[in-house]
Amino acid sequence: MRALDGLLQRRRGYRDVNGVFGEGASPRLRKLRAGLDEIGFDSDLIMLHHQGRRIYGAPLCARAGAYLCGLETEVPDYVRAPESFADATERIAEFWRTRWLSSRLAHSASWAALGETGPWMLS
Repeated sequence: MRALDGLLQRRRGYRDVNGVFGEGASPRLRKLRAGLDEIGFDSDLIMLHHQGRRIYGAPLCARAGAYLCGLETEVPDYVRAPESFADATERIAEFWRTRWLSSRLAHSASWAALGETGPWMLS
């Protein structure tokens, strides 16, 4: 990776993938792909792994997991009677806060990286 990073920087004259917090999904893989392409390999072929992407779901109704996996064929209540789920947005937000936000707030490296960024600019 260091060799590919150096090669990309020398040939392009800049670093388009820095691998730092906030740069987006998989900066290391984007750098690897760019480096392989730069030295003449077909990165699409080399990086083909035949593993499907994961799909995440929030259990907002009873038997959600079974329904999403195709084990339950009865249509869930939230599809048949969406008016009964007026609090769905709040439930989704609560699930996100519990599952994702709480662990991010405990991640000191994220706070350190945030402290090194400039102020938010509003346009």
